[in-house]
Amino acid sequence: MTTPSTTRIALSRSAAVLLTSGGLVAGAALGWFLPPLLGWLIAWPWVPMQGPVTLLSQLVDGVPDGLLPVLGGVLGLLAGLGLVSTTTTITVSDHEIVVTEGSKRSRWARAQVEAAVVEHGHLSLRDDRDVDLTRESVDGDVPALVDALRRHGWPVRTDV
Repeated sequence: MTTPSTTRIALSRSAAVLLTSGGLVAGAALGWFLPPLLGWLIAWPWVPMQGPVTLLSQLVDGVPDGLLPVLGGVLGLLAGLGLVSTTTTITVSDHEIVVTEGSKRSRWARAQVEAAVVEHGHLSLRDDRDVDLTRESVDGDVPALVDALRRHGWPVRTDV
């Protein structure tokens, strides 16, 4: 049986869909309930920052009823997509490990790494003096990462 040239560990598609759709629903709900929430906050004099709350309430009063949930949904969807784009993706091959987080990409050659340690949902790459080269949160399937490291011949220490 041949090992694939690379193995990619990332946030699952279902988790990404859940994050983006959750953002959409939460934003739409906030848009729907914003006018009554602001009215309630203004009615209680002990609520801090009454000035900004009053200003926001006046701005919201001029917006058509159905538009706030739509705007909130769009902003929530964008926030969810932003969260998904910043999750960590780890690509393992026989010769290197590449960690991508948003637009930041880091690469470690096999010769640089003495051990790959997976513990408590994090991947730590250590050099020959047992010093961390990097420590990254694993946003994907941790047991699948351990399996990929072993399949590609990386020395792995783990608590999984």
